[in-house]
Amino acid sequence: MLVIEQEKLTEVLTRVLETMAFAVRSPDVDRDGAPSEKTMRVCAVIKFTGEFNGKVMLTVPAEMLPDLVKDMLGEDEDALYSSKQMCDALSELANVMCGNLLAEIVGTETVFDLEQTEVNLHTDPEVLLAGDTVLGSSRVALKAGWAELAVALDATS
Repeated sequence: MLVIEQEKLTEVLTRVLETMAFAVRSPDVDRDGAPSEKTMRVCAVIKFTGEFNGKVMLTVPAEMLPDLVKDMLGEDEDALYSSKQMCDALSELANVMCGNLLAEIVGTETVFDLEQTEVNLHTDPEVLLAGDTVLGSSRVALKAGWAELAVALDATS
């Protein structure tokens, strides 16, 4: 069975957030602990097919998303964003993380097809991976909250 080291997930998550959203990882990884059951989260799920089939899911607290988008776009503090703009930004982060993670796992010669990213508002994002085999996940604390990256194999793989 395919094994994904948590360090790889953490590295990809941190690198993409730092380079695309200028989000700096907090040294206190467990600062925020586990989110409460009522915490609204925005989840970007991207499916991939190729040597193996699966999903990558990027999750952030809903209240953090406007700040993350502002940092990605380099806008000023007063900028307002539509839901579509925020979903597009999170989708792009998930897309880049998926590509980076797959390259870390199998190298750059193997080709994978990525589907369009689905963005969901949820209190329990694990249901979006229900029935799949979760290979790993990593959460990092950020100045403005946290972000989590998970990867799963489709049940049919």
